[in-house]
Amino acid sequence: GPNHTGMGSGVSVMTTGAWKTPLGVVRIDEELAGSIATGIIDSDVSAHTYEHSIEVQLPFLQYLSSERPFEFVPICMMMQDYDTVLDVGGIIADAIYRSKKQIIIIASSDFSHAGFNYQSTPPKGLRVDEYATQQDNLAIQQILTMNPQQLIDTVEQHNITMCGSGPVASLLLAAKKLKATKTELLKYGTSYEVHPDSSCVGYGAIAVS
Repeated sequence: GPNHTGMGSGVSVMTTGAWKTPLGVVRIDEELAGSIATGIIDSDVSAHTYEHSIEVQLPFLQYLSSERPFEFVPICMMMQDYDTVLDVGGIIADAIYRSKKQIIIIASSDFSHAGFNYQSTPPKGLRVDEYATQQDNLAIQQILTMNPQQLIDTVEQHNITMCGSGPVASLLLAAKKLKATKTELLKYGTSYEVHPDSSCVGYGAIAVS
């Protein structure tokens, strides 16, 4: 997930311990986390102390895996340039390949932040949700074609305000190294659908296999 707080190192993995949600405790896979804490990825707790981008995924996983306990490895990215993506994606892919465990990679991110609250004014004639959707479609196309470098470039060139372009691009790079070939857009929507307002945020779910 992305680092919103600015705390900790540029790329941080928590290598020991457990996280607790209202649905229970989830332990960190210390063996896998230890193998990921190399190169550009530092073993660092402080980046995770107040960060929400990873913890928000755990209740969904706990609900879906209530009969099958799981462990996880939290990686928090402050640096999200393509050189960092190359390093992070490569390290993750190598660690998973060596592990031989059944592992999924989840990149946590929202998409565009549009409207008054985010100082992002849509072009004349577009509602905030229409503008967010227009922007997000540019990024989504790069994800669906599994092009991590073009995703980073597109986000920068079009000022797409998704928080986790680096984590998503790292997932794509790791997935390609692990021979993934398919993508599917499962769902896209904006907060405007639930609460029409002068600002909105885009959200999407994309599967890679």
